[in-house]
Amino acid sequence: MACRNRIINKIQNNKGMILDMKSKDKYKVLIVAYKNIDEATQKKIEKYALRSITSVDQLEHDKNFYSNSTKAFSMNDRISIYIDWITEEAAEKIQEGYTIAILELPIEKSEGKVVGTVKALDIVFGDDVQILTERSV
Repeated sequence: MACRNRIINKIQNNKGMILDMKSKDKYKVLIVAYKNIDEATQKKIEKYALRSITSVDQLEHDKNFYSNSTKAFSMNDRISIYIDWITEEAAEKIQEGYTIAILELPIEKSEGKVVGTVKALDIVFGDDVQILTERSV
């Protein structure tokens, strides 16, 4: 019976990936700090960024501006939540000269090239590209 339930709770999407139907997560969120990188690498990171933050003032503004922007739960509300996750750490990184990028990817894409590319950049560039947090929401 347990095996049957596991099979029933999984479905294969059109790309052949197995998705767990019990999971309610829609997005994979990566918050990345970067500095001293070439323009092509910066474009790779920012291609999927909801927001890039370059100053502590902008960080505080975005945290307050986006929260409770409407009655519906929107992308702006999600940005505010993501900023709440890393406010102190992001402020420290910004003061060290980093730019903070908030990437939000649909779960279906998160297991593919995008997350792999960002993780590879983290390894290749060392301290110049850092993943501050990675979460599924």
